[in-house]
Amino acid sequence: MSRVHDIRRSFLSGNPTLVQRHIIDPCETAEANAETAETNAETAEAHAETAETNAETAETNAEAAQAAAVAAQGSAEGAQTAAEAAQVAAELAETNAETAETNAEAAQTAVENNLAKVTVAAAGGAGGSADGSVSVDLLGLGGAPLAKQVEIWVIWANTQYSPQVMPAPGSTVVWGAASKGTIVYSSNGSALVRTDANGEFDAAVTNAVDETLYVMATAARNVSNASYAIELLGHVAPAATWSA
Repeated sequence: MSRVHDIRRSFLSGNPTLVQRHIIDPCETAEANAETAETNAETAEAHAETAETNAETAETNAEAAQAAAVAAQGSAEGAQTAAEAAQVAAELAETNAETAETNAEAAQTAVENNLAKVTVAAAGGAGGSADGSVSVDLLGLGGAPLAKQVEIWVIWANTQYSPQVMPAPGSTVVWGAASKGTIVYSSNGSALVRTDANGEFDAAVTNAVDETLYVMATAARNVSNASYAIELLGHVAPAATWSA
């Protein structure tokens, strides 16, 4: 009430100082306060917009972070899959190498089992159908006796050396009984023979002619059973002499 009274009194008095103090100054202050309030409202609105922008940015950043996490997880899974594939490939390569080694060993064993060294001994005698003999021993590549039956040709030849796989046999030798192994087929001077289970063949022969012959063992191109096939290394052909 006193405020209204002061304003009325100042207005009626016509005193400029009182009018300034009680009327003009308060109005200007109120106007300034209104402007300040408007500015504050605008500032608050700007802050609200900034907060909204920041919230949107934060949401965008969160989505980007989530996408990056998903991509990182995918990359990790891809790397793990690649590592597993590499491990499988390495294991397969190792298995293939072991298989190749096994096959190579099997091939080597097959070659060794189908190749033999040969030693041959022979004896003649007095002329006039006196008994002679021939002995053939087959050995594995390691030098041990060949532990299986095989079929080979045994030939009494007129010459010690021949370029032929099967040289022409001397026709004067007659085969007797085999004490080791078996004679499968024979004609004078040659025979297809089967060794015993130790790779040995021994037999008696006779010759009515005074001469020197040479004994050769060679692989048979035709055998009575494929399981008897064998390849032979070269050997020295020993001589046997019959004389009166």
